[in-house]
Amino acid sequence: MARALALNPQAILFDEPLSNRDDKLREVLRDELQTLLKKLRITAVYVTHDQLEAFAISDRTAIMRQGRISQVGSPEKIYREPVDSFVATFIGEGSLV
Repeated sequence: MARALALNPQAILFDEPLSNRDDKLREVLRDELQTLLKKLRITAVYVTHDQLEAFAISDRTAIMRQGRISQVGSPEKIYREPVDSFVATFIGEGSLV
């Protein structure tokens, strides 16, 4: 990650960057990465299967199903207003209206 960020890119793709880390280290790295990306004003596409991680680090989140985007929005909006039962089930305790 450090090598990629050292080039000061406008955008960067992270594919499961914190997988295989213990929970405490993942939390510390996630917070540091989020702070650094905001400070350097770098747009990031962050791929993860960990809903908590995705919601914690993102301003906007896309929920995908079978290669297609099911919903895009802020983590709060997706949590409070899932568009369908798949999104509601995927994120956990969200409310489906």
